[in-house]
Amino acid sequence: MQPPAPVAVADTTNGLNTNLGDIITKIESIPDMAFYVAIAVGLTLYIVGWFGGIRDNRWQATVSTLVAMLVGFFGLPVPAFLIKVMTPFLGVTLTLGFVYLLWTLLIVLIGISLYETWVVTAKEQFFNRS
Repeated sequence: MQPPAPVAVADTTNGLNTNLGDIITKIESIPDMAFYVAIAVGLTLYIVGWFGGIRDNRWQATVSTLVAMLVGFFGLPVPAFLIKVMTPFLGVTLTLGFVYLLWTLLIVLIGISLYETWVVTAKEQFFNRS
């Protein structure tokens, strides 16, 4: 007599042995000190940027920020895939921290690059002609 054929079971965790609630719980367990450091660094960078020229280019800074946020939002399948692939090797907490840091850096670099392209390159192109 042959053994019964295996029955396919739907994987509701997308390859992770966790669900969205577990991920949110891990994110909420990030120490408060990291939150305060992030807020302090963000405000410091904004103040430096304000005196560095953002106040003269508010429109470009706002549009650059919005475009970077849209790219980050619509690109969320990328960090989701990275979390899915890396979690078995690094664990949930370390993977979330690593992917979150990389994804945040990418979005920040996109915003900075777009702002620099619009402001600095445009000024060099049109005002520094010999």
